[in-house]
Amino acid sequence: MLTADTSVKLTILQVASLDEQQRVLLAKSSQLNKEAAKLTSPGTFAQCAKLQRTAIFNEKQAEKLGAQQVWHL
Repeated sequence: MLTADTSVKLTILQVASLDEQQRVLLAKSSQLNKEAAKLTSPGTFAQCAKLQRTAIFNEKQAEKLGAQQVWHL
């Protein structure tokens, strides 16, 4: 049986988990942007663009997690 105290603890754990997920996504995004910056030749354009799109996706996911975190507080 869940008590009010238990549900508060679960919410705190969810927020901590969301915060950690957000940090991981932003770190991955940063790393992808660094890798994409190294790919400047015309022959690596497609690979560079893919890394940039993935980085943008990760940043958007991190923003969504941040919005969820606000709702949990």
